[in-house]
Amino acid sequence: MCGIAGFWHRDGRPAAPDVLAAMCHAIRHRGPDDQGTWIDGDLALGHQRLSIIDLSSAGRQPMATSDGTLQLVFNGEIYNYRELGRELEARGHIFRTRTDTEVILHAWREWGEEALPRFRGMWAFALWESSRRRLVLVRDRAGIKPLYWTQQGATVGFGSEIKAVLPLVLERRPDHATLAAMILYQLRTDPRRTCFHAISQVAPGSLIAVDPVSVVERQWHDPEADTPDLGGLDAPRAMRRLLEESVALHLRSDVPVGACLSGGLDSSALVALAAPQLPYSLHTFSVVYPGTPFDESAFVHAVREQYPSVVHHEDQPDGSDALDTMRDIVWHFEEPVWGEASYSWWRVMKLVQARGVKVVVNGQGADELLGGYPYYYPSYLRQLARRGSIGTFRRELLAEAKHQAMPAHTLMRGLLGPVWPGWLRGAARPFGIGVSWDTSALGPALREAAPEVDGAIARRGFWDLEAHLRTDFEITRLPMLLQAEDRFSMAHSIESRVPFLDAPLVAWARQLPASDKLRGGLTKVVLRDAMRDVLPPLVADRADKKGYPTPLRAWFRGAQGDAVGDRLHAQSLADHGLLAPKVVRAQFDRFRKGEAPLPELWRYLSVQEWGERFGS
Repeated sequence: MCGIAGFWHRDGRPAAPDVLAAMCHAIRHRGPDDQGTWIDGDLALGHQRLSIIDLSSAGRQPMATSDGTLQLVFNGEIYNYRELGRELEARGHIFRTRTDTEVILHAWREWGEEALPRFRGMWAFALWESSRRRLVLVRDRAGIKPLYWTQQGATVGFGSEIKAVLPLVLERRPDHATLAAMILYQLRTDPRRTCFHAISQVAPGSLIAVDPVSVVERQWHDPEADTPDLGGLDAPRAMRRLLEESVALHLRSDVPVGACLSGGLDSSALVALAAPQLPYSLHTFSVVYPGTPFDESAFVHAVREQYPSVVHHEDQPDGSDALDTMRDIVWHFEEPVWGEASYSWWRVMKLVQARGVKVVVNGQGADELLGGYPYYYPSYLRQLARRGSIGTFRRELLAEAKHQAMPAHTLMRGLLGPVWPGWLRGAARPFGIGVSWDTSALGPALREAAPEVDGAIARRGFWDLEAHLRTDFEITRLPMLLQAEDRFSMAHSIESRVPFLDAPLVAWARQLPASDKLRGGLTKVVLRDAMRDVLPPLVADRADKKGYPTPLRAWFRGAQGDAVGDRLHAQSLADHGLLAPKVVRAQFDRFRKGEAPLPELWRYLSVQEWGERFGS
């Protein structure tokens, strides 16, 4: 796991070493173990190394083929590199290292772009083909690893983070529609766009080929191509086999691997499968809040007690560092952060770093694959109604209403959300109805962009569970969560691996019937059934979904309230124009007095911080 950066002046201007040095310096936290650069006339490649596979200096990047015709900078892991290496050796290739980086070079030499579907893992890389004078930027299927790029006149530049690309940007302007989507709806509407007008992302499963006269982007990944043949296994047994195989691959490392443990079903399942496989004690890491409604320690401790060989580490923050942490989070996330769960997430990674662990596994992606959020249930119910499955619809409606502790008629009203006209959604916002908040808190430019965002959200029209899951997986939700997974871990020089996003597992889960995902008011039914024999019943049967709950609003109403108020009264809130200062301050005053909730408070603060750090 590393950080990469570079640029190519296609008009022949010589590449300046100081520009490349600035780009690498901005992401040195991603790879503090080593640093390497390669400049050849108008082309510059840089790399920051976090040593995980083949810890020797032989793994230094940029790495070239023996004849120098291919140069590579690579961020990520190819988990099946051993198998691919043996296949390539049988074809006559000779390896000088034990790295997956060299496997990429030889695989590209052997198969070209057809090598990409053979890789199982997470990656973003830049490959220079000197014989063709072509630079290729490539990103993994799910977009686990980030890759940003910009075109400034004749120059194309790239980096693992936005801040690595910024030294190349001539004019820094915000993308107001993307900002509005993240602030209003806590999601994206386009995985290629960022909150910076001049900086884009390479889309998941895509590559960008740059030559002297063209820049061409294309999808290399076929979502249906990785579906495994499981020999007629039923869904739970197939789920178990695929996840066991994925975990085994994700434990490949030349340094010890730990695990983040939230107490939820996904992270607990990974601990249950990883702990027995390792030749050393698995270290797990959790954040808990005893004595508060946000505490998940009972679930965490149930897993720990079932696996006594696990060495457990636990943090119990009091929130005294919340504002300082928010500033650090925004700097590394590089865009406004959607919610207070990011605080707990950050503290978990800080705990991992403090204990000296460099690699962890985490449960990201399971929810978007298997229907892990309660808000997927309305889409499933609409699907049943449209298909005329009235008996099943009624049973599932009553079961979900029971699990959510709400009257069935209230849930029925929510099913009509996709057909609400825009004016009705807007009118409902001030009363807390709907999925976004009142646009009166936005500054003029963002308020002007809000209708475009509303339209994009409304067009999703989730009348089908699979459409909802695909959209969240590919566009709206998972890309943002993976961005956080990458940034919060790499800010602490940690590699975070996500076994639920292994290619065969993802392809299999996409074709799984909806009734194996949601049933009887429960989410992720197939995962519960697959793991029930190795998980504590308290975890396997839990029906709630919290996702790093954090008592931040209690802290900000109490001991931290004065400091938060000072932040919201800073002149910068008006200067960058992203929010409406009078509206924000009035809402916060009511919140401090206990007169109204303010679920948007963390977003207000992160938008303000982003405006100060990146807005101009």
